Amino acid sequence: MQAERKTCLRPSIPDADNAAVGTQRQRSFRRYPYGYLLLYFSLKELDFMEKTQSVSNLSAQRGILSTKKLVLTAMLSGLAFVLSTFVYFPNMAPFQHFVNVMAAVFVGPWYGSAAGVLTGLMRMACGRTIGSVIGAMIGPILGGLLYRRFGTLWSVYIGEVIGTGVLSAIAVYPFYKYIYGLDLTSPLYYIPFYTPSAAVGAAMGVMVLIILKKTGLLSRLLSELNN
Repeated sequence: MQAERKTCLRPSIPDADNAAVGTQRQRSFRRYPYGYLLLYFSLKELDFMEKTQSVSNLSAQRGILSTKKLVLTAMLSGLAFVLSTFVYFPNMAPFQHFVNVMAAVFVGPWYGSAAGVLTGLMRMACGRTIGSVIGAMIGPILGGLLYRRFGTLWSVYIGEVIGTGVLSAIAVYPFYKYIYGLDLTSPLYYIPFYTPSAAVGAAMGVMVLIILKKTGLLSRLLSELNN
């Protein structure tokens, strides 16, 4: 009977201790309420500062990445302008499409299209038509998107040829017909002129990228650009 009484009394000891601790906490909170509130808000502030620091670090990394792509975009635009201006082919601008393929791989579709637009504007300042802009902005977008989807260099080639040789040739039709006043019979009129130039220039760009890939420079350049 005495052993049973002892075992019955043992579970009640922790409950009494917990109650005592709870009562002591309530008394201390009533006595020092501002101290507990100060501790609570201090912990909240520390948590907020940690989250803000992580967000600022991420923003800084994105800013560095954007700066690299902006610099490379400007360099590619200048390269396309120089090559297209001083290396002349009759009714063709293959080096524009050569740079479009390079830009689609290295800086992506949107920066690549921006490089094409900048090149076209500079060529327009030298006396070319608006086709210099429209013919350089769609190919990098389609080529860059296909490269992101499939990850192969030939997907960039197909995107550049279709984007420039077909889509840009159709998109430029209303500008030449209604702004420049040319007597054009069909929206498909410029496809035979745009497609060979796009095919030749994109092939040159893919050849250079294949050489870079075999030597291992392509992966190194992409890692340096994206880190």
